Amino acid sequence: MLTSLQLKKICLMRDKFMKVRFDRTLTLSQQRFSNIILKKVFNNEGGVAAGEFSRQQGKTECVAGTTTFLNTHYFSIVESLKLPYTDFFNVGFFAPQQEQAKTDFDRIKNQLDILDRTHDYDFSIKESNGTTLTMKSQEEPEKQTFCFSASPTSNTESKTLNLIFLEEAQGIMDEKIDNTISPMGAHTNALKVYIGTAGCRRCRFHSIVESLPREDVVIAPVDVALRERQILYEKTGNPVFLNYAKFIENEKRIIGENSDAYKMQYLLEWILARGQFITYQELFALEQDYTPQMVYGIGEPLCGGLDFGKMHDSTVFTIVGKSTGRIVDWLKILGDDYSSQYEQIEAFINPQYTKLLQEINCDATGNQDMAVDELRKRFRQYGINVNGIKLTAQMNDMMYKNLSMLMKPTYMDGRVIRPPFLKMPKANSPEKDEFVRQFLDLQKEIKTNLLTCNAPNGANFHDDFCDSLALAALPLSPMRQNVVFTRS
Repeated sequence: MLTSLQLKKICLMRDKFMKVRFDRTLTLSQQRFSNIILKKVFNNEGGVAAGEFSRQQGKTECVAGTTTFLNTHYFSIVESLKLPYTDFFNVGFFAPQQEQAKTDFDRIKNQLDILDRTHDYDFSIKESNGTTLTMKSQEEPEKQTFCFSASPTSNTESKTLNLIFLEEAQGIMDEKIDNTISPMGAHTNALKVYIGTAGCRRCRFHSIVESLPREDVVIAPVDVALRERQILYEKTGNPVFLNYAKFIENEKRIIGENSDAYKMQYLLEWILARGQFITYQELFALEQDYTPQMVYGIGEPLCGGLDFGKMHDSTVFTIVGKSTGRIVDWLKILGDDYSSQYEQIEAFINPQYTKLLQEINCDATGNQDMAVDELRKRFRQYGINVNGIKLTAQMNDMMYKNLSMLMKPTYMDGRVIRPPFLKMPKANSPEKDEFVRQFLDLQKEIKTNLLTCNAPNGANFHDDFCDSLALAALPLSPMRQNVVFTRS
């Protein structure tokens, strides 16, 4: 076990390493977080550590610098201090989307490239598939750094890891951590490091931040970040430390300091008053092994739901089998040029779906009724009814209550008397991945006795796949007579 003096010397080595090699100075919160990681890794304590940081606070720089320091100094330190170690050192980064994990990965690769060019370190580095960095040298065992997607539908390749980083941990499903990620650290008693901001869903990260001993967690909301940068500015005179304050002022103007997005991402306030529309277990109970060809190959009548993209959302078209409740296919279209979207939608359904698709329910809220009129003209030749639906508060209430009944089993006396009617394909796809993520983020709330379902506030949250399915499922509703369609 490290003594306090030994740990202090290692942390001073890290500070000098980052300053000399990359001209970077860690804030107090970044130092504390890095210190926790170094202590637990060198002592092989395993367990968990957590860092909750305001957005754009330099968390990536801290994590990448700490990992690069370990990659270049781990074996020399454990050997000099006679600490036990494995004959390899592997680090894995996980995030809800692989691009998020790759942010750390790419920063580490860049830092190692800088060191390689100085010729002060004896190692070679090889990148494979954009997801694996392998460091080799004649003097030390091999070291590898990996990045993975931790989305609910990803098929993560199993590796043996000494250190596990869970980035954007508020968005990773607990089941994914338990079933796929944690076993990679079983052989080595790997440390799991949870990193993220506050969220709107109760999850492992939330409970860990709340329950961990204070020496194992760092919580740095925006006021802490601003204060620490002011101290560094006064100490160094470097104006770069004032940039974060300017950034925060702009964010306040753009999203508002009273918005959920600002509260979660910068004040680190968890917004848990709203409930989840559907749980992980309920959603994945809908999986069945089928393909679109199996559905339209037997001539099953189909219905569709079309949610037009607004602002930062995409246009999403969902097709569902009327008799089986199977989600047959998805189409996602980026951009808000509706005239080009008509052609993409028509090409999508023609020829395989045109003879089976009986109706399409479209969001006709606001000026989107004009888009509905155009689709109605185009699809009349195929005998497809195109219905425009005004998404009023009452309509949303009915639509999502209906969807809830179709996606969840019906119980009586503690037993299931009717299984869920809707199903989703077992095969993975980018569309399914986004569908799952949006439904697991979808929040429900009762306002004036009406159910409202929306994605959390923020640019990273969307509900277009959810609205599209809710529209597609309307013909399956026992309350269909209450639906008001717009007609030209």
